[in-house]
Amino acid sequence: MDQFKRKSGSIITGSALIGLTLLGSAVQANALEESDGAGGSLAVHQHGVAELNLALDGKHLELELISPAANIIGFEHAARTDAEKQKVQQSIKKLQQAGQLFALTAAADCRLGRVELASTTDTDEHSGEHDNDPEHHAGEHEHEHEHEHDEAGGDHSDLRVHYYYQCLQPKQLNGLDVLMFKAFPAIEKIHLQLITPQTQQGKLLTPDNPRVSF
Repeated sequence: MDQFKRKSGSIITGSALIGLTLLGSAVQANALEESDGAGGSLAVHQHGVAELNLALDGKHLELELISPAANIIGFEHAARTDAEKQKVQQSIKKLQQAGQLFALTAAADCRLGRVELASTTDTDEHSGEHDNDPEHHAGEHEHEHEHEHDEAGGDHSDLRVHYYYQCLQPKQLNGLDVLMFKAFPAIEKIHLQLITPQTQQGKLLTPDNPRVSF
């Protein structure tokens, strides 16, 4: 998935990075979880599931999206054919169009500064190692469900996308609508965690329930 590395959108002069570790902070917070028992953050690489972290610090707002590449582009191996390369470029373009993916409270006047995309690939080293292990065979079906192997091999590729905003009226920011279910139909649910000066909470978002108020 090298095509995703070091891809970024335009930069607004003067916009700053948020000095927060989004996921770590959110996990440590006493979050309100509205989930199906899978927890507030992604424990495994699971197709159909993504994670979204939101942090507001002064006027600086950061959204962090973490998702298996299969949710976004439909495969996880490096693009080989012209059609696959075109699919990657189309997916990058969609991911950079933050206005088509997220709707923030209009009164907060949040302006996108830049978008950063990166990919990580983990090779599945379990294949063939436990052929004679009865416990392995007993749990094989569950393992395959949670780690849907790419048809081309055992690599699991995740995409991590950061959206950096400046909100001119940050105190007015009180809600987020996630529109990306339409842009990426393979995403079935999103585990959202957010941190603002007023609240820390988590919520499970679905196509039928894509909004959080805070």
